[in-house]
Amino acid sequence: MKAIGLYKIEIIRKGESVKTLRGHNNITTVGFNKLLDIGFRNQTQIAHWYIRLINASSPPALDIGDTLSTHVGWSEFTDIDAAAEWVTAAAGSGTIGNTATADVTVSAAGSIFGFFVTDASSGTSGTLWATAIFDSGSVAVLDDDVLKITYTIQLSNV
Repeated sequence: MKAIGLYKIEIIRKGESVKTLRGHNNITTVGFNKLLDIGFRNQTQIAHWYIRLINASSPPALDIGDTLSTHVGWSEFTDIDAAAEWVTAAAGSGTIGNTATADVTVSAAGSIFGFFVTDASSGTSGTLWATAIFDSGSVAVLDDDVLKITYTIQLSNV
């Protein structure tokens, strides 16, 4: 099985779209393990997933071995009102994605390098499903920018 996470992030500034980012992400080992445990071991389903942002002083080094509590080379961009909940529609044709965009409002200017998907709205306890850095490198954001995020997971036979 092959799993791919695809994203689209539109940055809205003062009601106008100023940038659109598209790409794919890396699903972590702990993310795959959680998927297998829930699907095949009857473990507790995760009720809520959140999209949070990556901050770093230089382009971050992501690794599939990263966890929410241990990830060398990157930190979280926390100057936001709240993490965006990723709410999905029912899966179909091996794909699942948002029912509506997951919106993040920036509360202070800064630079973001990517995002991550987790079952924790804050903190370092929980499952780190996936991480992504932007192909374009860092992206400057300003106070009150809104990031409209679409995230889709596709599973297929290899």
